Amino acid sequence: MSKNVYYILFNKTFARPAGELIREILSFDKDAFFAVCTYDIDKKSFAQTMKSVQYVEVNLDESLLGSIPVPVKRWPNFIFTKYFLAWLLPKDIHKVICLEPDMVVKRDIKHLFDIKMDDYALAAAYENSGNNIERFELWDNVPLSPDKLYVNAGFNVINLDWFRENMTEDYLKKKIIDIVPFTSVYDQDFLNYFFLGKVFILPNSYNYQLRELIPWRREIRNSYIVHFSASPKPWKVGSKPSWAFLYFKFISDHKYKAKILIFGLIDVVCYPIVLAVRGLKAIGRKIFAKK
Repeated sequence: MSKNVYYILFNKTFARPAGELIREILSFDKDAFFAVCTYDIDKKSFAQTMKSVQYVEVNLDESLLGSIPVPVKRWPNFIFTKYFLAWLLPKDIHKVICLEPDMVVKRDIKHLFDIKMDDYALAAAYENSGNNIERFELWDNVPLSPDKLYVNAGFNVINLDWFRENMTEDYLKKKIIDIVPFTSVYDQDFLNYFFLGKVFILPNSYNYQLRELIPWRREIRNSYIVHFSASPKPWKVGSKPSWAFLYFKFISDHKYKAKILIFGLIDVVCYPIVLAVRGLKAIGRKIFAKK
């Protein structure tokens, strides 16, 4: 297989954004091939997302997945699938670009398949927020210089040959099981700890995380990928208006845009009620806790 392979993990909630992401990639790389991992998704949603797309499903064995602890429900253990792609894909695939469905690809990224990273397991960009090396207690045992930064796990170029030469599935599985209970940001902490010194650093333009309430236009304009990494996502209840506006602007499916904008208007009305209910519940828990 000589085609460029892109990996995406998504469930029913992220099915439509995943479809938008795939369409964006195909606009720059018309022969792109997709390796997809899905969970909690019905056949109809999956079929709509992958319509007219060349793809293969990659899924870890249930026995392996079941042994990976899930300390926080926010992230499924399926998120570790990308680290096993070296054994799930044919050996003539040497690199895979991994993305998340809360990203928008603004510029062609297929040149990343040609970067020289023989001595690196993967490529990633730093977190926009800077130095986060003290994310969980295992960092106390790692000698890091003050300028050592923490990368985001959302966008990676995986060097499959490095994994095949330096890892086995069983060894990787054991390390995940050993390290994950100490993490707070799940696979991202694992990536930064386990692959320390084996990460090829990419410019932040390949994973510009939208965190500011009012985004910086210059960074967005120069970025290859805009990552809506914070919550709520721009297509969901309570999203910041500036984020939602940018997301709808980036996607070119106008019918989808209009539909979500209508939902957005409904959310503007409903979200204060949601916040009020949450506040009342929190007060109730405190009162009952004292009793």
